[in-house]
Amino acid sequence: MKPITTHFVFAFILFSNFVFVKTINAQTWQPLANGTDSTINAMVAYRGKLYVGGIFTHSDGRATSYISSWDGTSWDSVGTGVNGTVAALTVYDSNLYVGGAFSIAGGVNADKIAKWNDTLWSTVGTGTTAFIEAFTTYNGSLVLGSKAGYIGGATNKYIAKWDGNSFSPIGTGMSNSVSALAVYNNNLYAGGAFTTAGGLFANRIAKWNDTAWSAVGTGTDNLVRALAVYNGDLYVGGSFTTAGGVAANYVAKWNGTTWSAVGSGMNNSVNTLVVFNGDLYAGGFFSTAGGLNASRIAKWNGTTWSALGTGMTVPSAASVYAIEIYNNELCAAGNFKKAGGNNADRIAKWNPSIVNAGIAENTFSNTITISPNPMVSECIISFNKEYKNAIVNVIDVLGKTIKSINFSGNQVTIEKGNMDNGIYFVQLVSHSVTSNASIVNDEIIATKKIIVQ
Repeated sequence: MKPITTHFVFAFILFSNFVFVKTINAQTWQPLANGTDSTINAMVAYRGKLYVGGIFTHSDGRATSYISSWDGTSWDSVGTGVNGTVAALTVYDSNLYVGGAFSIAGGVNADKIAKWNDTLWSTVGTGTTAFIEAFTTYNGSLVLGSKAGYIGGATNKYIAKWDGNSFSPIGTGMSNSVSALAVYNNNLYAGGAFTTAGGLFANRIAKWNDTAWSAVGTGTDNLVRALAVYNGDLYVGGSFTTAGGVAANYVAKWNGTTWSAVGSGMNNSVNTLVVFNGDLYAGGFFSTAGGLNASRIAKWNGTTWSALGTGMTVPSAASVYAIEIYNNELCAAGNFKKAGGNNADRIAKWNPSIVNAGIAENTFSNTITISPNPMVSECIISFNKEYKNAIVNVIDVLGKTIKSINFSGNQVTIEKGNMDNGIYFVQLVSHSVTSNASIVNDEIIATKKIIVQ
């Protein structure tokens, strides 16, 4: 009989979402073809397509003047597009509404605002002198916020509503720009750079009850850029570091009465907030969220922040300006060239790939001790007895070995290195090998979860 030699292999298998099951969701960033040739400011899903607007003139090499559409496979122009920056997109009354700094849409005079019905461009009233950069719907009307100037009339200062036929004021408007709009507890909320609303003190955020404007506590100490309703609270993102007098780094929440921080927040501005599958997603200029590395995009589950892979990088001033859900996938866009390490020109999707990993934490996991867990830069894996000629393999979800470490003893140190943030498993496998190196038996001894941050 040929002699048998026993070796032990410890493998890290990468997962992103659910653990303790055979089939795992492993999420990665993927480009949408070749993306666009410059910044994307806004996105919205409309009639089965994802529409994007910004300062670009080409999408995947095709001429698309400041606006284009993605059908899940390829990019297309939106008629002949518009002749200037697109800053806001929304759907209202079965039409796609487009706001920005343009004066022509589809060859038609359309000052700063136009609509598209999936076939033709048309004007919205007589347009406006204001740079439109925010939309929402409130009590059956389309509400618009502007960066500068009056919207459709001399009394519509920085904010107005459109009922499908004409513009009308919302009180006496604001003292400065409106960058974000949302509806919360049956009130219209507006955020921006203003310090008064309806002539009343309101620091960068205010609410409208369909009759009058009022302050939202003492507001924020700097610009509000994003608003979203999540888990019964209004979440606010921007360039501020305090909200209602409470320390809140670039993101805060309002429960209708008081302000509070959202974890330890970010280290730079938040531009957009979107709710998807029970979580709140934030995009912006930041590189950390909740003290963890999270490059330009992060997820809040109601308790903690977490990264989405390695996020968006290149250039150094990379930023996420818009997040939208399309075909049940989260898409992020802005000014970046890479997402999750992959080439992705200004837009990418966070794509779940189903992998049959065949791994689960087992009842013998107390054989393995991991410290610290979660791991930030390195961790020590300890075992309840000595092993000889052991191997630690770091393996990604597609089966690719990232690193391999030989050791003997009862512990090994693992450095994070180029490992993405996420949930991993430490797996101890016994391989019985004959003298000619053919494997006779393969047995999983123990499996334990580790979080990498």
